[in-house]
Amino acid sequence: MRCLENLYAFFHCLFAFLSGGIECVGCGKKTYFLPLCKRCKQKCESFVPLNSLERCSYCGKILLSEKEFCNECKEKEIDKKNDFALDRIFPLLMYRLWFKDLVFAWKSENNRALRYLFAKLIFNGIVEIEQILGIKFDAIVLVPPRQGKLRKTGWDQIKDIGFVLKKKYGLNVCNFLERLTSQEQKLLNKEERMGSKGAIYRLKENVVLTGQRYLIVDDVVTTGATMEKIAKILKDNGAKEVFGISLFRVD
Repeated sequence: MRCLENLYAFFHCLFAFLSGGIECVGCGKKTYFLPLCKRCKQKCESFVPLNSLERCSYCGKILLSEKEFCNECKEKEIDKKNDFALDRIFPLLMYRLWFKDLVFAWKSENNRALRYLFAKLIFNGIVEIEQILGIKFDAIVLVPPRQGKLRKTGWDQIKDIGFVLKKKYGLNVCNFLERLTSQEQKLLNKEERMGSKGAIYRLKENVVLTGQRYLIVDDVVTTGATMEKIAKILKDNGAKEVFGISLFRVD
């Protein structure tokens, strides 16, 4: 499998070189491997430190005039913490401007080489989160793909990131969840995502949680519904604390 991936990367670079290169999504300069030039790649890697700005204590959104919680989380009465399983979400980047083009190149144009960049961002984020909270995560939990996605595209972005996190960075990455629905979350509104029309998950058969602290990894968070549902499953099965990290946040 690794040989095939390296072969794919080689031919991807060769094709980019023979065709005159590809444009950097950030500035338009020519590049040959990633759709990012060196300068824009450095911009992407130097995301705003998670504790440098005032952020919502639940969803991680950068606060402007609000205090502790953003207005959206206040509407959900998140501060009461009665019915919410997820302890906190840490988004790394805002889903704006050329970052949207970067995600398009990754997901729609199948530029799988971006997984190394994104896995590095996630790993650096995990290190910072553990420092902020003063804890160590027992396991990293990957959001499972919807049914039929692997048959349609042949690969899953989150699983790709998980592979790098495990093989390169030595993290304990778990794939013990499965998704039972095939509906795309982006086609649903906020109420539908949180309700019965949203994605449904469960632990795979014979899975027993042995840790206490878990971190859910996803690419894009919008309402937090996916992570909330997964966090509830984990806590219902013995987890004490569940946090989330995402590459991007839609605001």
